[in-house]
Amino acid sequence: MFETFGPAGMVSSQINFGFVTGASHDRFWFLSPNKEDLIQLQQDRLLHNWRKVGDQTNEYPRFERMIVKFENELRVLEEYFSGLAPQKLDINQCEISYINHILSTDPSVPIYVKDWLRFLDFGSEDQPDDFSASFRRTIRAVDGKPQGRLITEAATGVNQAGRQIIALTLTARGTPAGTDISAALDFLKSGRALIVTTFANITTDSAHRKWERVQ
Repeated sequence: MFETFGPAGMVSSQINFGFVTGASHDRFWFLSPNKEDLIQLQQDRLLHNWRKVGDQTNEYPRFERMIVKFENELRVLEEYFSGLAPQKLDINQCEISYINHILSTDPSVPIYVKDWLRFLDFGSEDQPDDFSASFRRTIRAVDGKPQGRLITEAATGVNQAGRQIIALTLTARGTPAGTDISAALDFLKSGRALIVTTFANITTDSAHRKWERVQ
């Protein structure tokens, strides 16, 4: 997916036509031995995902460690392709996402959205059985021009244990200032900082106290 900007209503389209013989491999998955880390290699992208696995108690290793792993993977990929042709990676879009499953601290008590998210208050205890909300805002570069978007998505759901949750996903997606690995990493770092700030702004003070959030 690409974040594009232009006059309202402007739509570009193209038609692709081709012949394929034999099997087409669109995506490869590489799992770490503990299955927490998942690398996806596709025709036009490289993704590194961290996952909760097993009994779901494995702890997130923090962004600082994850970005080092991802940088190493990018440089290994670039070195491999450079051995095939004299060309470095030409990166034109970056994305970083945080997926949060918010659970009630007491499984016997229903989860009320207003207790966790500032932007949703249905005015009474008779909240809807379920909801889905999303909104976007522009990320601007140093020169003020649109560079990408921050997408916030929230919805009710049920986790693997059958408990009701609020699934809150924040994604920063856009074009890095340059096309090399360093520029891509800079975008991911600034996107992560924006996500952390936004998460704190849209979640309630009571939620912060329950999470024992540190400023």
